[in-house]
Amino acid sequence: MSSNKFVLTLNDLQEKDAAFLETIFSIANGHFGVRANNPILNTDNFDTLVNGFYEKSKIHYGESAYGYAQFNQTIVNITNLRYIRITNTDGIDFNKSELISMQLNMKTGKLLEKYHLTNSLNEAIEMTVESCISQHNRNWYCISYGFSGINYHGKLTISKTVSFDTTERILDSNDPRKSNISYPLSVYGERKSYNSYSCILATKQSNLTIPFTLRTANKQDQLINMTVDISDEPTIPYIIGIGDISKTGDVETMPKHSLSEITDDAKHFWNNVWLNSEVTINGAPHLNTALLFNIFQLNQSAGKDGKTSLAAKGLSGTGYEGHYFWDTETYALPYFAYSSPKIARRILKYRYSTLPQAKKRAAELGVKSGALFAWRTINGEEASAFFPAGTAQYHIDADIAYAVDLYCKSSGDFDFIQKYGFQIILETARFWAEFGNWNKDKFEFWSVTGPDEYTALVNNNYYTNRMAKHNLALVKKYADKLVKRSDVSLDDYGTNKDEIKKLYEISKAVYLPFDKEKEINAQDDSFLSKPLWPFDEVPKDNYPLLLHYHPLTIYRYQVAKQADAILAEYLFPDEISSEQLNREYDYYNAVTTHDSSLSKSIFGIIASRLGKPSVAFEAFQESAFSDLLNKHGNTEDGLHIANLGGSWLSIASGFSGLKLYDDKVSFENHVPEQIKGFTYRITYKNSLLEITLNHDFSKVKLLNDIPAKIELCGNDVVLDKNEPEINVDKV
Repeated sequence: MSSNKFVLTLNDLQEKDAAFLETIFSIANGHFGVRANNPILNTDNFDTLVNGFYEKSKIHYGESAYGYAQFNQTIVNITNLRYIRITNTDGIDFNKSELISMQLNMKTGKLLEKYHLTNSLNEAIEMTVESCISQHNRNWYCISYGFSGINYHGKLTISKTVSFDTTERILDSNDPRKSNISYPLSVYGERKSYNSYSCILATKQSNLTIPFTLRTANKQDQLINMTVDISDEPTIPYIIGIGDISKTGDVETMPKHSLSEITDDAKHFWNNVWLNSEVTINGAPHLNTALLFNIFQLNQSAGKDGKTSLAAKGLSGTGYEGHYFWDTETYALPYFAYSSPKIARRILKYRYSTLPQAKKRAAELGVKSGALFAWRTINGEEASAFFPAGTAQYHIDADIAYAVDLYCKSSGDFDFIQKYGFQIILETARFWAEFGNWNKDKFEFWSVTGPDEYTALVNNNYYTNRMAKHNLALVKKYADKLVKRSDVSLDDYGTNKDEIKKLYEISKAVYLPFDKEKEINAQDDSFLSKPLWPFDEVPKDNYPLLLHYHPLTIYRYQVAKQADAILAEYLFPDEISSEQLNREYDYYNAVTTHDSSLSKSIFGIIASRLGKPSVAFEAFQESAFSDLLNKHGNTEDGLHIANLGGSWLSIASGFSGLKLYDDKVSFENHVPEQIKGFTYRITYKNSLLEITLNHDFSKVKLLNDIPAKIELCGNDVVLDKNEPEINVDKV
């Protein structure tokens, strides 16, 4: 283990499979990402992904029906940015490699690698590779190659070229989590010179384009067939530019950044990230690095332009085809809301930009007003071909509305509500009002699927109903705030007091299923009456169940893929007694497989609240190491981005009991015995707070001059420059 908690090395990992390492050591900036593939292997794996750059194709159903999603959307893997060809004086390739070391510095964003290369004559050289991606000026990536002799000391010929995926390839896999097709690109406008290459890349069906450029960092260096003397231990740097989507301007006019500008830009970005969100876990260095890695990858993955979001695998792999899900708003956005509100705002602004598609989708499903956001998408249109576990998860509407409210409460950014947020809340609430049904004096939602995808098309899923209830109530909350501002009228949003009142009345009538015998909130109307899944009879190799059993088999049983009712209790922490919460935890944990990476962190947070610190710590470890230890066996397809957010929530909402209210932020002390304590930082309404918890005391310190109202272990206080911290001894 490195002595620097911000450095991840090859020695920190148990698994050394190439595809796994490509994911773990990938670097990105929210616009594009580069997997850490072997630089001398020019394989068919084009390991560069651009956020929002996708191809679409017709979905072919054996038996189609009205309203089914019509088109796939698949992120395009455009090229291998890392490939380099190296030959000796006789033109013999150094085409065999042994990976010696990899080191990712999360303070600077630099990736450093070392390889031993050999050719068919057993001549050997050492190659070091250093790469970095720009963060503020998001179009640039730099990579440099250094060479020294092992038993070969002659001259080398270096060629740096790129090839693009111009042939459609079907990838053989029955795993629905994988991307099963690679789409071809069109390449035009090519320009070649002594030290550079540029072109325009275009998709054939989605009609998207991006400019691309590759050049040597030193103008005197030749792009192809450059000869160097290995005795001089040469280092050869290259700069690569990937432009913005659908801007087909001349790439030669793009700024020609130097290597130092790119690396300095990245370092400045990461310094700011850690200033606002560094976490120090005392007594657990491996765990500390794992959590920092998760935070690092979250920041690399998030779209930062308001036109893109954060995909399920980020920019580290093609799993789930590069789609955005509810995971973003529920698991990842809270981290950004508390650490980088500007990024959180832009992620939500992306959802606002897709409101037209969401309104159209609601109408397609027979809901005459309101909007239904796509379950999985890139361009805002529904791309889920399996509606029982896709479109039927209507809760995505309320998840997004909840995220808008959380962002506004944590940041104080009411401007977002005025321009974008209220419209999102209103249109999603209109959907619930039209979609639901009155059953006497109760308002219910039928044929829905909650977060538990092993239970589909049920009536009154507790999570869905609770979230819809909140969504409907939010309209009045923010309408009242808007009308207090003299320059804002409800007419500006196409609504009025009567509609606001109607939506609020519906919110109060939403039915929440409860089992009187078990004294717990029921996952849905039928879940608790189904036979239990035969856990004792199912071999461990048959998990996750979705890969081994037909959905209709799973649907017949009482078995949950992930946190469902328990997730609602996490999101609304003050609504039930600890006794009821304890009953629910015990019951639902016993019937949950945790086949989803989203599950453990939520159960762990609830365990913290219930005074089960050891159980909470085990869940946190599972979440924190999920990708680094390849817990789900598919990290090669990309990181489990939402789970990365869940691991941060385990610290914030779990061990420190973070709760957000309209007028304050609250903390409790749930430090588990397995660690000595921890310190982390959040931004709350522009106040930078440092929270320190251990087994002896709890402390919150204000790090800037912006006052903050907080509650610490039951003590309310306003921190300001005169009284910047509060300490509470742990009893």
